Amino acid sequence: MVAAAAGTAPPARAGDWLITPRLEDQEIFTDNVFATPTDRRSDLITALSPGLSIEGASPRLTGKLDYSPTLYRYALTPSQDAVGHNLYARGTATLVPDLLFFDANAYASQQPTTPGLTTSLSSLSTAGLPATGLSSPLLPNAIPQAQLTQVTTVTASPYLQRRFGDYGVGELRYSFSDNNFSGGENLLLVPAPAASQNTSDTTNEATATFVTGSYFDRFTSRLLLDTSHSTGNDVLSNASQNRAIVATEYPLVHTISALTTIGYEDLRFGGVPTVQIDDAVWGVGARFAPTPDRTLTVLYGRHDGITSPYASLNYALTPLTRVTAGYSDSLTTFSEDIAQGLAASDLTARGQTIDSRTLLPLQIHNPLLGLQLSLLRIKRASAAVYLDNKRDHLSLSADREEDLVVAQAVTQPGVSLRATTINFGWGHDINPLTTAQLALGYSWVALLQAPEVDENIFTAGASLNYLFTPTLSGTASYTYFNRAANQPSFKLTSNVVLVSLRKTF
Repeated sequence: MVAAAAGTAPPARAGDWLITPRLEDQEIFTDNVFATPTDRRSDLITALSPGLSIEGASPRLTGKLDYSPTLYRYALTPSQDAVGHNLYARGTATLVPDLLFFDANAYASQQPTTPGLTTSLSSLSTAGLPATGLSSPLLPNAIPQAQLTQVTTVTASPYLQRRFGDYGVGELRYSFSDNNFSGGENLLLVPAPAASQNTSDTTNEATATFVTGSYFDRFTSRLLLDTSHSTGNDVLSNASQNRAIVATEYPLVHTISALTTIGYEDLRFGGVPTVQIDDAVWGVGARFAPTPDRTLTVLYGRHDGITSPYASLNYALTPLTRVTAGYSDSLTTFSEDIAQGLAASDLTARGQTIDSRTLLPLQIHNPLLGLQLSLLRIKRASAAVYLDNKRDHLSLSADREEDLVVAQAVTQPGVSLRATTINFGWGHDINPLTTAQLALGYSWVALLQAPEVDENIFTAGASLNYLFTPTLSGTASYTYFNRAANQPSFKLTSNVVLVSLRKTF
């Protein structure tokens, strides 16, 4: 009954594991198949996507996997025919109880290579309740294949973990990660396009941690020793990162704790110019947490050679209303950022990625920003409100991000940019079988280098979903996309109509 109400089929069972095969067919009409400002051409796209979802837990293994390759066939422009892969997988195996474990994560998706091709309409969901997920046909179904890049990330990590009575828990971990960008061209690079396909990097990392236990009363401390070495054809070529950090938390009163951080880091990155950071790490702050779903953390300190504040708010005003906000400032690459987002994520039954700590929507990568190989200083500020009221589900979010190039990959120039986005989503349950959804998005994107480009992007989408049977659902949607710019070559308008059927077995 629960599966039927959520629009999914009762899955096959194998012990404690749920196995759900599915097949989805999408018919997509676009009036701008090449996403060009002039000489627009229409086309009909068939997207056929078989899929498999596996989720379960046993005494020695827990995990989930969702994989769906998609075949795109274009009626009038067969040169665009392609296959895209979408994968989300994570799991933990207990090799020796209470001692030896193994973690593995994997992620694959097609992402726009260039900035300014979406305002993230796929993030409509509710405050901690099952996501309703409006899937924008602009991402990636109606974006030209030349402007899409296949992103793949895999991480494998065996580790030893042992509790030392009331003194604490120690862990020794080795991690191997592999990140790949393949296909697509970065058409926004100036003065000429540069291919971004077939770029990859691998990282080997060793980590030792110790977290104090109840023996130290209310005082909690975490010691981190971390060393990693990366190779690849981006700024992680022959890169190394070494850190020794102690973070502490001490309750001052019942709901407020003092936070401190002290340590040292030695960071080396390739690219042009090479970047070397030998610096202290420090921070002071506080955490206000009257309940687990009402927390505010504020920090100010230095890390990655940057002195900046950090803030995170996750506050449940009511059981059905959630407010979030945050700010961060870090030195990273897109491949590292994707890997970190994957590690902090989880997947809902409807295939939407969420933050595993807050159960709120989480994008592994923001498609509005495109993809690049540079070392970036990324400043992020965000705020969102999620509201559920029986049959209505609303979300309103605002995000601002600055990606400032610190070092460029030898194989590809970098682009500093700034993006500000406001998204609104509304889902309405018309009856137990029918759901209507509306999403609006507006973004300002600026490329901060000569010749400077300013884009104003408006996206509107509406969809209707109907549950024919517990195993068969249909969707009809319309999306309007308009990108205005001060450079004529960046202007873009398109209309996309989608009709799909989804069958689970």
